[in-house]
Amino acid sequence: MVSDSLKITDQTTTLVDKVEEKLLNYIKESNFMPGDSLPNEKELSEALGVARSVLREALSRLRMMGLIQSRTKKGMTLAEPNILNGMRRVMDPRLMSKGDLLDILNLRIIIEIGMCNSIFVNKTAREIAELEEIVNRESVLNDNMLSVEEESNFHRKLYEITKNNVIIQLHHIFSPVFAYVKEHYSEILDDYRKISGNTKRPTHKDLVDVLKNGTADEFQIAMKKHLDLYFHLFDNKYRRKLNDVHRSE
Repeated sequence: MVSDSLKITDQTTTLVDKVEEKLLNYIKESNFMPGDSLPNEKELSEALGVARSVLREALSRLRMMGLIQSRTKKGMTLAEPNILNGMRRVMDPRLMSKGDLLDILNLRIIIEIGMCNSIFVNKTAREIAELEEIVNRESVLNDNMLSVEEESNFHRKLYEITKNNVIIQLHHIFSPVFAYVKEHYSEILDDYRKISGNTKRPTHKDLVDVLKNGTADEFQIAMKKHLDLYFHLFDNKYRRKLNDVHRSE
């Protein structure tokens, strides 16, 4: 029997929002564990005092979050949610503001520089060989700029070397934003290279060499220099320029 405490009384938000919140609190307070069966729709709708259609919309949100699932003969059960799954579903650069694009790009750079020690500690001879294979397949373009796919393949492998599942998932989340910035704002990146005179950043091959023969600190310094091209985008002057490009599309 479901407790009457699920009854909706707050009138300040939409009914579906209220039902979603009530269900989340109910799951937490009832100490359900992943795999446990949940009350059926009839019981829940009666306890909440709402129509089944409203309940189903709220339940669909929880399914999208990966929090519940339906199983044959078991009905609804609690699942172990993927905390980044919802973020990945909505990560479409075309729907994001200029500020959000830059913040996600900045987060990627912070994480890649920060994970250097983990990469260094967890690297294996086999993974170094795989990085070398990726580097050997790369076709270097003008000014040491690689295609989005080549860039992504190399950095994805670095994320995998950390052995951290959350960090690995973050690469999949960051990739669309990174590809969008490289594709749409290449002129701004070229402009920075001309102004800074920094035309010799560490290449992927340089990074692999440091990973093989250098120290963790040297690898982190090389990674920072490799990503230096993007730092200027966080300056106010370039944020305004990026904003103008973003609005014109």
